[in-house]
Amino acid sequence: MKQLWPIVLTLGGCIISSGPSDDIDQTQADVDHYNQLSAELDARRSEFLGRDVQELAAAGSTLYWLDTTNFNPKLMHYDGQTKLAYGFSIGDGNNYNYRASASVVVTAEPGSDAVIYRAYDAVAANRLLGTTSLPKPVGAKWSAYAVDSSTVYIMDGTTLKKWLPGGDVTTVTTLESAGVEAGEFWDFGVASNTMVFIESGRVWSMDLAANHATWLMNMTEAGGTVDFRPDGVLFDTATGLSFYDYAQRKLIDIRAAIDANPFKINNTFASAAKFDTDFTRYKQWVLYIGQSGLFAYDFKADKITPLLLSPNRADLRVDYRYPVALDTGVAFVTGLTSTSGATGADGPTYTLDLKPILH
Repeated sequence: MKQLWPIVLTLGGCIISSGPSDDIDQTQADVDHYNQLSAELDARRSEFLGRDVQELAAAGSTLYWLDTTNFNPKLMHYDGQTKLAYGFSIGDGNNYNYRASASVVVTAEPGSDAVIYRAYDAVAANRLLGTTSLPKPVGAKWSAYAVDSSTVYIMDGTTLKKWLPGGDVTTVTTLESAGVEAGEFWDFGVASNTMVFIESGRVWSMDLAANHATWLMNMTEAGGTVDFRPDGVLFDTATGLSFYDYAQRKLIDIRAAIDANPFKINNTFASAAKFDTDFTRYKQWVLYIGQSGLFAYDFKADKITPLLLSPNRADLRVDYRYPVALDTGVAFVTGLTSTSGATGADGPTYTLDLKPILH
């Protein structure tokens, strides 16, 4: 029988033995190091929300989420100091919807022939600012709509319309006039002079003043998460996470850059920071869920920083999901928690101050 272990080398009178016990010792040292780092990172977090919470979303320095204690979700708001429960409905469990900025919340109520859009003051529990209605679109419950500051935008077919709550609805432009032969219009957002939208899986950026749309060169279908800033657009596709850089007019594969980065916790947990799912953005950092926790990737400096690590324990499993970051430098992430070893169905939402960590 061929003997594999131990391997003994004699060098200058010294005996060096390499065998299974060395590997076991190193693995245990790596596990201890990982658990120590995980505990140190946990000390930075604090519980912000309990269970029965879904769909956290950021609007500048404002956080929105759904309280799903009951079948009909309740919209909640946090401005950095105070939590606010809205008194108005955003629809029942089958039809709920809303779009919001830091100052206005809008929801759509579908009828048989028309859709009523209602705008509310975001910092009051139940203050209606105005209502308007448009014909119900074919094949959908309501038209795609978005909010930028105090202005509401609604896509009526391929026509972009603008509504200032309390005033009239006016036409801004059409996709055709901006150079888009539109297929199926999915969703969009507007920030100042820029409209970013998904059409038939393709991501477009549109200069509203110039009335010109640019396809952002994604060759695989875009998903539902899109983050756009003055420097570019961050979005996910079927093949991973991409960033379209406006200055370079170039699509950058962020997932490939993360996975190629040499950062590792240690040899045993070498793949912990590889991209897995869910992302958000804070300044030049992409906050994302890696294979073993929450990480930040500085895509300008090509640097990875661990923010939270999932515990390496048999009696507790925490899978971090759904990160959100406010412009104030505060991040939120949900920890799906389980004691059975399976992925948890829910768990608390934690808050984390990014400013001392990412600078």
